[in-house]
Amino acid sequence: MKKFSKKSVVALFAAFFAAIGFVGCKGDGKAPATSSNEPSTQEITVYMPDGAPAMAFAALMQSDTKTDGVTYRVVNPSVIATKVKYEDASKNADVCVLPITAASKLLGNGEQYQMLGTVTNGNLYILSKNEGVIADFAANENDLSHLLGKTVGVMKINEVPGMTFKCILDGYGVAWQELKNDGEVAADKVNLKAIADATAIDPLDTSVACYVVAEPAASVRVKKNGFTVVGDLNDLYVGSAAKTAGTVTSDVQKTGATQGFAGYPQAVLVAKKSLIESDKARIEAFMDSVNKSCLSLLNGELDGAAIVAAVTAHLEDSSYATTLNAGVLSQDVVLRCGVGFVESSVCADAVKSYLRRIIAVNASAAKEVDDKFFYFDSSL
Repeated sequence: MKKFSKKSVVALFAAFFAAIGFVGCKGDGKAPATSSNEPSTQEITVYMPDGAPAMAFAALMQSDTKTDGVTYRVVNPSVIATKVKYEDASKNADVCVLPITAASKLLGNGEQYQMLGTVTNGNLYILSKNEGVIADFAANENDLSHLLGKTVGVMKINEVPGMTFKCILDGYGVAWQELKNDGEVAADKVNLKAIADATAIDPLDTSVACYVVAEPAASVRVKKNGFTVVGDLNDLYVGSAAKTAGTVTSDVQKTGATQGFAGYPQAVLVAKKSLIESDKARIEAFMDSVNKSCLSLLNGELDGAAIVAAVTAHLEDSSYATTLNAGVLSQDVVLRCGVGFVESSVCADAVKSYLRRIIAVNASAAKEVDDKFFYFDSSL
């Protein structure tokens, strides 16, 4: 069974960000008005889905003012893709957080938007109440063959969570199928059952052996329904990459790491290319402030109540309630949410590798992206 140590996770993140040069921020985190001597009057709109991606901006939203030139809007994850799809480009988000699969399909040519970096990475976990499954994972966390013949509930089965789990199963050579329209459970395959999200989990349904869900919703199920975290998809992703590499012994193929980034990307931050070109210095300073906001979470500067308050204050739809729960957002849980700004210069190769693995599973689930999709901060 996966055991988490707050100290070890903090040390891991600190070491990672120190290694890639992201610990500490340039200046005071305030974006300069423009790259020229003329002040910019453009209000930048930043859209993000509720959940872990919104947590990345909690510190920025907490200190948000009407005169800082940035408007933050948190939306239901199911509608985030619409914020970059209007035919009238002026209606689209200036800056947006999207699942990497959606970003690759909608924006991967780099003509309208460019990727500034990732804001969440590796926050998917396997939960179970089944004593046999818990024991099997405890005995060998990286052996998924014990799931053959069992049913696994998977959130967003055709998006990042589901596609990541599918490519992991393929990497380990474990057969799987999707259960559709009450299809028959196969004894020689892992049977994947689509669920909308963690709120759809029925803790009394013993026909489902375990679930693949994201933090912080995973911890809500642990606290409310007595589930146990039995597996970390980030570890499994890296392990499946190593297994696929076979006898090749390069560090990249043994660890799944590319450019110092190990694991899979999830939510990415994109900005209008026109905005980058017209106000480059402002965008680069904004990237720096996003990094600072992420680090504030890792350093425990915001408690659960502050995070939820910041997100709630910036909901675009007043009838929508955030899924974040202040009582669950302990520092240990926050660290498992995978929040951390990693610039394109560090994670571009990892993003490309991840998309290739997803496409190998389902060619329609993602697209390979052009090199010009990635923006590289010239100040680094």
